[in-house]
Amino acid sequence: MAVATGGIAPLQYSLNGTVFQASTSFTLVAAGTYPLTVRDANQCMRTLNVTVANQAGPNISTSSTLSSCFANDGTITATGAGGTGALQYSKNGVTYQSSPVFTNLAPGPYTITVKDTKNCLNTTNIIVGRVPGPIISVTSSPSICGDTIIVGQTGGMSVYQYNINNDPYQNSNEFPCKPGEHIWFALLMQMVAKTRDYYSSGNSLPIDLISFSGEALYNHNLLQGYSNRNQQ
Repeated sequence: MAVATGGIAPLQYSLNGTVFQASTSFTLVAAGTYPLTVRDANQCMRTLNVTVANQAGPNISTSSTLSSCFANDGTITATGAGGTGALQYSKNGVTYQSSPVFTNLAPGPYTITVKDTKNCLNTTNIIVGRVPGPIISVTSSPSICGDTIIVGQTGGMSVYQYNINNDPYQNSNEFPCKPGEHIWFALLMQMVAKTRDYYSSGNSLPIDLISFSGEALYNHNLLQGYSNRNQQ
């Protein structure tokens, strides 16, 4: 807005020295330095350079939550401040929304943009991480006629389920097995499964068959498959 005193009324104003107007207000499309000229009724003119600065645009900060394995359920929350009027947000620089929250996101990098009513923009980069998958381990608990496989796990997201040799998944992490058996087992954590091969060594207990006469004639081991006759 221009303000002038003196001269012979009426006064007129121009930003280019050619087109004059009675109004003292000008609408500018960009910041910069403009030659403001005032002219009176006798065509006397005075020019003054006026510098117009950009109004500060909006600021933005963001936070995110992790995306589950194969679920694409990560989120980004933007916080905008400053600027002019209501702020809008975009995760692709094209489609804007009034909500600062973006949902159902896959893991990866994103550029979040905030825009005010004057189309002033600000951007920031953020990465949506992935929930680490589960890590499984296995131990055996020897028993009289075979082992009990105990599967342990760390990481991932509960609830956990377990699978052995492609059987249906179960909630218990313990499985019976036979000595010398190769076993494929799996841990199901929501939509992700981890598998591992395990060999059960077993801890067999011999079963002795004694004759009615009290003389030990044979020694049988049913689990390891041998039969030996005792020597006299």
